[in-house]
Amino acid sequence: MAPVLAIAAPTFGRLVEVLTAEKRSLRLLYDHLIRLGLLLAAGEHRFIARSLDEVAAIRADLGALELARAAICDTLVPSSNATLMDAVAFAPDDLAMRLLSVGDDLQVLSNLITQEQERCQEISRRRESLTRTAIRRIAEWNPDPDEPSAA
Repeated sequence: MAPVLAIAAPTFGRLVEVLTAEKRSLRLLYDHLIRLGLLLAAGEHRFIARSLDEVAAIRADLGALELARAAICDTLVPSSNATLMDAVAFAPDDLAMRLLSVGDDLQVLSNLITQEQERCQEISRRRESLTRTAIRRIAEWNPDPDEPSAA
C-alpha cells in the first residue's frame, strides 16, 4: 500500500510559514555569500567550489519555497499571478501585519544579497586581473641570466 501524503491546505497561516522559511533561507544565502566573498578575497581556491555548491543548494531550496509561495498566493487571492501585497489585502488583520513584516524582511535581505553578489563578482574580476598580470609577468621572466630579457 502506498503511503498517504498529507498536503497542507493553503491558508494565510501557511503562507506566513513559507515566507518565514524563505526568510531563513535568504539569511543563510546571505551568510554563505559573505563567506564566499572572504574566500575569494583570500584566494582560498580549494574551498571556493564547495562554497559555490552550498550557494547553489540554497538557491534550489529558495526556488522551491518561491513556488510554494506562488501556489498559495494563487489559491488564496482571486487574481492571477497574485503578489504578496495582493495576499495582504485578503488576509485577516492579525496575519496581514505579519505578512507585511516578513515581506519587508525579505526585501531587505534580497537587497543585501544583491549587494553581496556584486561584491563577490568584483572580487573575482580583480583576482582574475591580478592572475592575468602575474601570468604575463611570469611569461616575460627569463630565468637564464646570460640571455637578454624579452622586455
